[in-house]
Amino acid sequence: AKYAMRYFAKMGGGASESQIEQKVLSSNPIMEAIGNAKTTRNDNSSRFGKFIEIQFNKKHAIIGAAMRTYLLEKSRIVFQAENERNYHIFYQICAARDDPLLADLNLDEPENFKILYCGHCTEVASIDDIKDFNDVVHSFSLLGISEKFQSAFFRILGTILHLTNVEFAGVGDSSNVANDPTNANSLQTACNLLGINQDQFKMFLCTRRIVTMAEVFNKALSKDQAESS
Repeated sequence: AKYAMRYFAKMGGGASESQIEQKVLSSNPIMEAIGNAKTTRNDNSSRFGKFIEIQFNKKHAIIGAAMRTYLLEKSRIVFQAENERNYHIFYQICAARDDPLLADLNLDEPENFKILYCGHCTEVASIDDIKDFNDVVHSFSLLGISEKFQSAFFRILGTILHLTNVEFAGVGDSSNVANDPTNANSLQTACNLLGINQDQFKMFLCTRRIVTMAEVFNKALSKDQAESS
């Protein structure tokens, strides 16, 4: 894809072509951070599909480009096989947690987040997570993505890490959020980052809403159902 873009840009010969090429290529660090992960076969394995559409005018000059993604391996977010990692972006924000963009996320070492330690592999010799985080932020800037949007983006990622550390306790066929200080801190941090009420959120973590023709009611989830949800 890179060589094809460069060929078309060179044949077009205009400055706008090279600028569009630069923007398309500068999206790579972002796409790889969100969609690539270390597997047992490849330290930077793409876990999604990508289709780039290059747009031309009638004079065959590049005037734009669009990218479509598909088939993201969502299951990797909550589980990885032995010696594999979650998506790079999670390890990047943990490594760069002292960066001003991430200061409010209350991040920690990857080993302290359940979904980053399933494969017992948090560091990779061929990967520099702090450098790659800086590349992602630089790419956001090149693409004109505001700091406000970036902040919201990282806040959601931080929320996922804290929320998936929340543990549940079973009470018969129902469940509740386990009552211990570490758990309470994870839940509180997730709610703070999302700006939502903790008591309401606890209820919806442990129930599901059922809508019928006549009424709307909440049904309790078992411990296993709450964890799966």
